[in-house]
Amino acid sequence: MKKFALIGKDISYTVSPFVHKRLFSLKNSEASYVVLDGEADDIFAEAKSSGFDVKAMRAILKLRKLNVSDRDEQDLLLETYRKALDM
Repeated sequence: MKKFALIGKDISYTVSPFVHKRLFSLKNSEASYVVLDGEADDIFAEAKSSGFDVKAMRAILKLRKLNVSDRDEQDLLLETYRKALDM
């Protein structure tokens, strides 16, 4: 089953879960959708208990803070090291 989440602070008003659950139902998709609302530590704890990979979430958030050129540079550097190590 695929897992999806809306993450943020003060987002309890959102209709996103309703829309996504309805779309999953119409498409006969096995997926879940949750709202993780609150402070960062609480959100990560709830995400972990819901089966999300918190380490990956933190890595994505770190990448989002970079500008595009810095992110591209980091991707290129990682790819260079992967090739050098036959990964």
